[in-house]
Amino acid sequence: LEHQVAKKGTDLLLDAKVTTLPSVADFSWKCIKSDKTLNVVKLGFKGDLRIFFDKTSIEFFKQNYSLLLKNVQHNNSGVYKAELSGSEDKILVEYNITVQEPVSPVKLTVTESNSSACNLTVTCRTEDSNLNRTFQCNKSSCHLQEGAPVSFTVFLQQDNIICNHSNQVSWNQDSKNIKVYCQKKAGPSTVSSATITTSSVFTAVAVVAGIIAIICLKCKRKGQEKSVYDLPQNMNQVENPYNNDEDTSQSPTTTYALVQFVSHPEQQSKLLNSSHPETVYAQVNRATKIKSTDPTAEDQEMTYSNNDNETCCLP
Repeated sequence: LEHQVAKKGTDLLLDAKVTTLPSVADFSWKCIKSDKTLNVVKLGFKGDLRIFFDKTSIEFFKQNYSLLLKNVQHNNSGVYKAELSGSEDKILVEYNITVQEPVSPVKLTVTESNSSACNLTVTCRTEDSNLNRTFQCNKSSCHLQEGAPVSFTVFLQQDNIICNHSNQVSWNQDSKNIKVYCQKKAGPSTVSSATITTSSVFTAVAVVAGIIAIICLKCKRKGQEKSVYDLPQNMNQVENPYNNDEDTSQSPTTTYALVQFVSHPEQQSKLLNSSHPETVYAQVNRATKIKSTDPTAEDQEMTYSNNDNETCCLP
């Protein structure tokens, strides 16, 4: 006897598990309900076929002698058997068929009893409220608190409380996250402590970094105030004597210059024939020179001073 469960409204195929039949035996499918045997299909050894049920609800396949039950309902539940009838009867196969409806949706509700220890009371019920059961859950497991076991099961999986309503043909679930309820009261204190500790550390680091930055900035400013930037001077550079006219010295200075007269056509031949040089005397006063720290410049000035009255002879 094989037990099979069919979902209401589906089709169910029953296999006779035979390929050939004896030549002098009849084949039949029969259904037993409440100790009453009913003929469903009968195939004579001469090939004549008789169907006793509504043809819209069943279908018989001659090639393998299987029987198809269509759109099964609760009244299709019972024992079905394939049988040979001849000189002696022989049961080929027998099925115990149960037709079930799909389970109804469920709803899970959570009642906090002691959230600090994460002990929760949960209730699982069908939407039509025909069935309901209460369970006690903690962080590791759930167990039935009251009432006889039914098609409800409540269990924990990956921090979720799951209410499962199932039978052999269907199932339906509803779930809640246990952390939402366990951390609502007890959790915030721990989280708050961790948050405060982290915030304190970051604040301390920020304050220390700010103090160091201020100290470094002050030191940098002090260093800039004490620094004296001296531009390099060329000791050998002689300043322009014409930069300042107010502080100039009035002492004369000898300047050498070459003067040449413009040659007229009639005088050019005389100049060419002249063999003696012609002397021109000139005295030029030098412009006042700014005093310089360059000792070389002082020596040069003294040299020029000693030659104030010197004259030169230029060819």
